[in-house]
Amino acid sequence: MSRRNILGEGPRGRRGAVVVPLLAGAMLLAGCGAGADDPADGGSSSGEDSPRSGSERQLAAAEAAMDRAASFGFDQAGYATVEAVEQFREQTDETLAGDAAEEVDPAACADPLAAVDWAPLLLDADVARVDLGSETFTGTGSLEIAEVPGDADAAAGERVAEHVERVEQLLESCREVTYTQSEQDFTLEFGDVDAAVEPVESAAPETTAAYRWSREFADSAEDGADADGTTAAQILLIRRGEDVVMVSFIGEPAAGSAEFTTMAEALAAETLDGLAD
Repeated sequence: MSRRNILGEGPRGRRGAVVVPLLAGAMLLAGCGAGADDPADGGSSSGEDSPRSGSERQLAAAEAAMDRAASFGFDQAGYATVEAVEQFREQTDETLAGDAAEEVDPAACADPLAAVDWAPLLLDADVARVDLGSETFTGTGSLEIAEVPGDADAAAGERVAEHVERVEQLLESCREVTYTQSEQDFTLEFGDVDAAVEPVESAAPETTAAYRWSREFADSAEDGADADGTTAAQILLIRRGEDVVMVSFIGEPAAGSAEFTTMAEALAAETLDGLAD
C-alpha cells in the first residue's frame, strides 16, 4: 500500500495542503479563496504558470460548489493545476503497487484495502480538483470532478464500478482492521454513511458510495486514550451519467460526523446541479 493512502501519515494542514480521500500527495495549486477569480482563467496566486486542471464546465461547477462551501465556513480554496495532476498521476503509478503494510489482520482485507486506494483524479479524462480549508476545522476537504465518457472509454466506467465494489467489500467484511507499517501498529475502522443526493429530473442512472473511516495508534485504542490521536475521514462518491463527483473530508474526528455528511451532500448536490446546467 502506498504512502498516499489511509495507511500512511495523512497531512493535517489547511490551505495549500492536498488530501485525497485515500491518497495524499503534494500538488501545485492555483488560486486561493472561494470565488476569488474566474475558474477558467488559469490564474495562479501560487506563482505557478500551469493553468487549473479541468474543463470549463467542471471548473464552473466547482466554483459554484466553493460558494456553497464558504457558507459552511470553508472559505480557503486551492485548485489543482494541470501540471499537478500530471505529476500526481505519475507518482501514483510508481507507488500504488509498493510500500505494502508489513501485516494486515484480517489478512483477507489486505487486497481490498490496497485496491480501494483510488480517486477520480486518476481517471484518464478531464478532471478538476479543489482543496478547501477552514479556520475552525483541523484538516482538509476536497472536491474532485471527473468525466467518464461512456462508450468512448468503457475502462473508466469499469474502474469506477470496481472502486465502489471495493468500498462495499470493506464495509461488509473489513469493518475493523489492524495493520503494522514502519514498525507502528494502527487500528482502522470503516463505517457506513447514510448520505444521498436527490437526483435531478430525468437524470442518468446513478452509482453512490458513502463511507467513513477512523485510524488511531493501536496502543491508544487499547489504553482507552482520548480521541486526540485519531484521524477520521468521510467520503461521498457519486457517478451520475458521465460525471463522477467525490467530496471528502479528512482530519480531526469531527470529519466523520453527521454534520460533515450534510456538508458533503450539499457540495455534491451543488456540483451535480452545476454540471447539469
